[in-house]
Amino acid sequence: MQFTSKLAQLSALAAVLVSSVAAHGNIISYVIDGVTYPAWAPYGPTSQPGTINRPFYQNGPATPFESGVSILCNGNNLAATTSAPVTAGSTIHTVWDWTSVHPGPVMGYLASCNGPCSSFFGDGPWVKFQQDGYDPTNATPWAEERLRAASAWDFVLPKNLPDGEYLLRTEILGLHAASNLKGAQFYPSCAHLVVSGGEPGPFPSAQGIAIDGAYQDTDPGILVALYTITPQNPAYTAPGGPVIPFPTAGPGGPSSSSTSTSHTSTSTSSSSTSTSKSTTTTTTTSKSSTTSSTTTKTSSSAGPTQTKYGQCGGQGWAGPTTCAAGSTCTASNAYYSQCL
Repeated sequence: MQFTSKLAQLSALAAVLVSSVAAHGNIISYVIDGVTYPAWAPYGPTSQPGTINRPFYQNGPATPFESGVSILCNGNNLAATTSAPVTAGSTIHTVWDWTSVHPGPVMGYLASCNGPCSSFFGDGPWVKFQQDGYDPTNATPWAEERLRAASAWDFVLPKNLPDGEYLLRTEILGLHAASNLKGAQFYPSCAHLVVSGGEPGPFPSAQGIAIDGAYQDTDPGILVALYTITPQNPAYTAPGGPVIPFPTAGPGGPSSSSTSTSHTSTSTSSSSTSTSKSTTTTTTTSKSSTTSSTTTKTSSSAGPTQTKYGQCGGQGWAGPTTCAAGSTCTASNAYYSQCL
């Protein structure tokens, strides 16, 4: 009888563990320039020829606040068996096994391997080229919710990405338990790419970051009560800094203009391309030893108008900067301004 009871307890524990594993997820394939590549199966065989993913041992969250490299690629940062050729500017379509309810942003980073990615194991520098966060105008506002509904997500490479080998780092940040210190959950993975057909221009390594240590457990985009982000209060700043523009090189040398796709917390599509508008703004900044706030008042120049509560500015923002009548473009931080 005691043995039977013990067996029942073990069976119940096993069921809980299986359920907890099933509650997470991962990419199962990549579609790149019309070719489908298998992703890494975390509970598959040790050897998985043909995958472009760096291997990881489980599909649960990485540990960004502990020592080690799991936050880079959710594993030991080992080489993949295959690299996928891709044209600069192409859309990388990722197919997911993802049923978790983990609302939060979806981000894309690139790191130049400076040679074969099979022998590159450094921590970047990682350049954020895409990010989708909270869009109050969308019926499904959080990017993770839209990914979950479609079981897919698109990452659009910058058109002027220099030729070479790169690590593509994709990441979901689950904020469902982020009101607790260290409760945010990070789900990164890395894939090997060989890029060609890019426009001349340097890779902006100097603006990139080292992921290990870049995320702090008290960052406003990491320690946050999910329920406080609403259509009436949509301001949210994802960790890792802003989307970095990719410079082009014209006859006179490198310039700061960018043709990369910039996705912000109010983008409405994972594959949309922002169009810059020329708008005159007046910015007043006040600083103290503990706080910094910026209020931006838009001019009355012609151009698109952002609705009240929509995004109107911030580093990397290329959308409307003129607010609807009765609202003013007010900065929450360096990366996000909102019509209030």
